Amino acid sequence: MRGFPVHRDTTDFAENNLYLNNPGTAPACPPLDSDAVCDVCIIGAGLTGLSTAQELAKRNVKTVILERHAPGWGASGRNGGQLWPGFFSRLQDAEKKFGKVLMKSLWDLSNEGINALRNNITTQGVACEFFPGSVWAARTEKHARDLDGYITMLEKDYSYRLDLWDRAKIETALGTTYYRSGVHDPLGGALQPLQYANGLATLVAKTATIHGETPATDVKRDGDGWRIITPRGTVRAKKLVFSGDSYLGDLFPQLRRKYVLIRNAMVATRPRTGTFLPISVCEYDDYLQFFRNTRDGRLIFGGGDTIRPLMSPVATQNRITRSLEENISHIFPELSAGDITHRWGGYIGITSSFLPNVGRVDKHTYYANGYSGHGLGLTHAAGRAIAESIFGDHKRIETFEKVRNMALPGIDRADFLFARLGMMLYDVKNWWSH
Repeated sequence: MRGFPVHRDTTDFAENNLYLNNPGTAPACPPLDSDAVCDVCIIGAGLTGLSTAQELAKRNVKTVILERHAPGWGASGRNGGQLWPGFFSRLQDAEKKFGKVLMKSLWDLSNEGINALRNNITTQGVACEFFPGSVWAARTEKHARDLDGYITMLEKDYSYRLDLWDRAKIETALGTTYYRSGVHDPLGGALQPLQYANGLATLVAKTATIHGETPATDVKRDGDGWRIITPRGTVRAKKLVFSGDSYLGDLFPQLRRKYVLIRNAMVATRPRTGTFLPISVCEYDDYLQFFRNTRDGRLIFGGGDTIRPLMSPVATQNRITRSLEENISHIFPELSAGDITHRWGGYIGITSSFLPNVGRVDKHTYYANGYSGHGLGLTHAAGRAIAESIFGDHKRIETFEKVRNMALPGIDRADFLFARLGMMLYDVKNWWSH
């Protein structure tokens, strides 16, 4: 099983990432330059791989992490910094497909993941800019009614309480008159993701070995375990965890067919004057648009793939960025494209259900991917589920495995067609419902 880059066009747009201005302290992660033996090998040093290693350390498991670039290089270190309970899929929609009982269990796991992340910041010494709380914002009267229904459902069926914010409170908190009302979720939050990824890597490096600039180019069965091939050395492991998500490529094809790749982009403005809560905000009518204020007054504004099935990655990224620039001025009229100082983005993995793929291929092989743009907390829930399953406790991973995502018939260039056709249908559905 040989790996190759995610797409033939490997153009990346992370170089102007605002978070690189203050990335935090990263541990030394020297490339692998000899052969190694371990209990568990993890491919990918994003938040899934790091949180899995953190959990494995509780039982003194010898763990080696292989990372193509550096910890947090992918979506883990360049996302919008939006910490939300739940999933990309609305609970109402997911319940229709998977049932209330399963969704309640998954909801609880997602909240466990958020609490694990917050605990790393508050008690484990992970240095990271963090502000608690997140807001669903309603732009129209219909969106406000939908939010009211969401509050009622969560309180009644999930024993989870949210706070309704009226127009005046939303205007004061967000610094805009664009929204009619909103819902405040105190469990969510806003954080600087690259600082967090580097801080978590520093913590994990105390008990696990992280090799940066070490891509896994091939994996082979080795008796009951695995042999992982890299450019300058081989790792033999009893257990193998695939946590590369969007950047795993075709290293293990049966996993790659469970999600498609879309582009995601962020822009950041110059620092503004005034007082703004550095809080996560997402529009309830369209999960693909979100923003937050930083402590120094910048606005970080993000969104997902545009609806153009045959567009190239470069053209897609440019179109998303232009769309974000236009939308910023609608919400914040005092801002324009000329106020934007940073533009960056990358790939994220989207599943057919908008719920993640977490599970086992067999008792020696584990995986997690397809967080669908909702991974900050879920990566930690997945890491715990995988680690506990390696120890013999399968309760949490069996809950994740009850989610059945459709396997797609092709990969590589087919992603763009499948992803955007699906998003076009989603867009039409939203338009019709309005």
